[in-house]
Amino acid sequence: MNREVKHVLTECAVLLKEYRGSFEEALREGSQQDDPPAIMLRVALNFGQQTIDAMLTLLHATGANASFCLTLVRPFYEASARVLWASRASNGWQQLQAYYAKQDVNWANKAKDIPETAEAARRVIESRDEVLKRLDPDGRPYDPMPARSDVVLKEIEQHDVADGLAEEFRERPDFNYTNVYRLLCRPAHGHLPDMHIGPKKGSEDSGVLRAGTVLATYSIVRAVCAVGTANFPDEVKALNKRLGRIWQNGKKLAAETPEPSRTSK
Repeated sequence: MNREVKHVLTECAVLLKEYRGSFEEALREGSQQDDPPAIMLRVALNFGQQTIDAMLTLLHATGANASFCLTLVRPFYEASARVLWASRASNGWQQLQAYYAKQDVNWANKAKDIPETAEAARRVIESRDEVLKRLDPDGRPYDPMPARSDVVLKEIEQHDVADGLAEEFRERPDFNYTNVYRLLCRPAHGHLPDMHIGPKKGSEDSGVLRAGTVLATYSIVRAVCAVGTANFPDEVKALNKRLGRIWQNGKKLAAETPEPSRTSK
């Protein structure tokens, strides 16, 4: 396993565990364990920790290279961004629930016409219909949050500006969507690294994996801070510095590590 990848994944896992512990303690003190934001954040934190554990296991046990883990990071990155958006937007948690319900109904509306999935589709439509009929304070159904990830990232940046975050701590929507999210999507669409025509750059996948993991961790922990801290800008500043050290140490290790073969075990 690349030393720089192991370092970043391990340190991000430690960070998630620390914030998860503080978050759960705050929930217990406020008797808020069963509030919808608490439940959704807990699910996202668990998913992030399990994703990192799975990547470390895959890399250690099989000798796989970083490209195999990009598909695992993608849903962690996207889910973290959506949770961060929900933690900052007005009615964000309700809109996040409406988004997931609408995605399920979109599938069910197709699946209900297929005999093998008709019954399952019917149950999905019935259960999600209750979510989609929930009303906002004005008596209208909640709008689902934006479906497109680039729009989600741009609106997070707008939240950052509104919250008075310094520029270095804000979301970088164009860069992160183009140079992180889109690259994480490639293997999920069958864009396999060894099918490239021309020179191979194995370190690229390692860099994208590290960036995706750091940014996903940054997003989900920022969501925890938005929900559970009194001084959000100061907490984000401290978090940014810590993740910045993790990233820089990873870059240093990457510069010292010879590039492995894509097919080596």
